[in-house]
Amino acid sequence: MQARISFLLMALGLFSVANQGFAAGAFQHFPYLSNECTQCHKADATGGVISDQFTAEQPALCYACHDSMGGHKYQHEGFESSKCTDCHNPHESDQLHLLNAPVKQLCNSCHDKVGEDVKFPHKPVDSARACVTCHGPHGSEFPKLLPNEINPTCLKCHASVKAKMEAAVTGGTIHPAIAQGCQGCHSPHGSNNPKTLKRSFPETRYTRFEVGQYQTCFECHKGDNFLNKQAAKTESRFKDQKSGKNLHFIHVVRGMENGVDMSKSGRTCSFCHEPHATTQQHLIRNAFPYGNAGFNIRIEYQKNADGGTCTHSCHEARSYKF
Repeated sequence: MQARISFLLMALGLFSVANQGFAAGAFQHFPYLSNECTQCHKADATGGVISDQFTAEQPALCYACHDSMGGHKYQHEGFESSKCTDCHNPHESDQLHLLNAPVKQLCNSCHDKVGEDVKFPHKPVDSARACVTCHGPHGSEFPKLLPNEINPTCLKCHASVKAKMEAAVTGGTIHPAIAQGCQGCHSPHGSNNPKTLKRSFPETRYTRFEVGQYQTCFECHKGDNFLNKQAAKTESRFKDQKSGKNLHFIHVVRGMENGVDMSKSGRTCSFCHEPHATTQQHLIRNAFPYGNAGFNIRIEYQKNADGGTCTHSCHEARSYKF
């Protein structure tokens, strides 16, 4: 049984010889391991191998045993313009799939380095599979050589976001920006902004409000709507009709409260809003974290025809009309 398994692994080019007495790479190509050199190389009159002459040109030589890697809607440019041996060693390698180098190093030999020298690299970039976690090395039916459309590709790993989106389908809210693709807000390889965001967003939940810190949000939303303590109806629908108070200003900018300057403790957007999806309207999150002990304070928001009501949160039930 063990011999049969070893044979199958050898046929796939995945047979490890690290413990088989070979002073060689951990993975050996089956024809090389079995000394069947003339499967690929031409032989001279004496039966000796001619090392620089082959029975066919690449990739036809490789396709004599391996399935074709061509025919995709989107083909890897390197695959079309190069030889299989530019990425794969035809004899042996210490890398899985007989690669000439570790995945990331191999890809960076042609592509610009991505996800490096950034504060927040995307985890797959530094994983063992690196680039091929998200990109097909030979080709794909989807742009950027992804295994699927971009959102399903991301949600395959980001299960918590997928669960929130599924829960929001009935009666909840899914952020419209998601329809444009995750890459609208996130850099897929890494970023100097938290959560691999393309643009700025505060790293802490409390911070002094500055428009420049919220470029992720203000790429679509108007930042000026937060700067005025009083707000016209055209500026914000989250306002108190009687007093004209801009309720976004009170929550995010804060300013003077009961004679105390609270502007240093402004609350970020994510304090009240879930960036992807939620079961409540206006992307109001179901709870927000309080302190560092993992304690959450529940939020219950009820949208009305001309405003809304917020209860079970950091203050007693309060309603507003715009």
